[in-house]
Order: sequence, then C-alpha cells, then structure tokens
Amino acid sequence: MHVSVTSAQVVKRIELPLVGNNSPYQAMPLGEKGVLLISKPEKGTFNVQKFDTELNRVWSIDGTVENNLDYIASSYDGQSVFLLFSKYRSSLYQIVKVNVGPGFVETFTINTLDRFEITDFKTLGYSAFMAGMVRNEPVLLHTVLTTSQTRVLPSAIKGSNAIQTLEVDTLNHLVNVCFAVKKEGRLKLWHVLMKKQENFTRRFR
Repeated sequence: MHVSVTSAQVVKRIELPLVGNNSPYQAMPLGEKGVLLISKPEKGTFNVQKFDTELNRVWSIDGTVENNLDYIASSYDGQSVFLLFSKYRSSLYQIVKVNVGPGFVETFTINTLDRFEITDFKTLGYSAFMAGMVRNEPVLLHTVLTTSQTRVLPSAIKGSNAIQTLEVDTLNHLVNVCFAVKKEGRLKLWHVLMKKQENFTRRFR
C-alpha cells in the first residue's frame, strides 16, 4: 500500500507492506494533524499508526479485540478516532477510542439490537450513533460509551424507508439525520436535527 500527500506541488509518498493476513490499510485523514492508518493484521488484533502532514511516523499502537470481530468502520470527531468492530448481524460491538494526540486507546464493549444491520457510524465525544436496519425498518441507536447504555432514538419518521445519511456537527453538538420517505409513489427526503442538550431526544425539522 502507498499513501501520498501533496503540499505546494510537492508530493511525498510512503509504502507499507501488507502484514499478517494481508488485511488492507484503512486511512483516516486528520486534517492538519496528519493521517491515521488502521489495519487488522491478525485475528483479534488491530494496529493504528499516525503520520504527520509530512508523512513522518509519529507513533504506532497495537491492540486487541474479541477474536470473532471484524473491523467495520471508523469515525473522527476532531479530537479522537473511534474504531468499530463487530460481526454481521451481531448484537455485540467493540468500540476503540484512539486519542490522536498522545496516542492512547480506550476500549468499550456494547450490546445493541439482535439482527441489526449497520449502515453508518458517527461519534460525538463519548456518544456513539449507529444507523441501520432491523427487519427492514430504519433504526437509529445512541450509546453512551462511559455507561454502555444503548437506546433507540425516537427519530424515525412514519413511512420512512431508510436512513440516507447520518452526520454530526461537533461545533454545535447537533446530530443531523436524513430519512428517505416514500409518499404517493414519490421519494422525499426529511432532515431531523437533534441536540445534545436535549439528550438527543428532541427533534428539530
């Protein structure tokens, strides 16, 4: 794998060999803080490497997760990167919080809904949001990582077919959810805003 960075028309590239089970690297851009490269070299393990904007390696961290879990997605809230591990339609998830400054990790184990098919994953501080489907119905989950409490947010719109997008506003502590709603044979999009001050239960359309 190679990673390139362009600055003032100067291109710098690094090449990294595939290791372990030839798991590919996942890149998470950090803006002015550089870039993270995430890999899962062996069953039950993960590796995170941070590079600065000149692609110099700053640190590398190895960690462990449950053996049967796969890397699913990652989310960056401006301060930390959160790695999501699970297996298909499992209710068990592990979330690894990686502080992009000093490079230490925290691991959280949570349980969600049976047969939950995740489509999107976002974080805001110690709040994790997962959008997906359960029995063909769109569901939005909110988990407080420090307490491992998970609940279904009352944000679904009657008649909605799917959650199209899930975004967080880290500056104003807002969660923006876009639903696809089919009415009278036409597909319409509805946006729902939820505020942290309302514990993400109050909706603003």
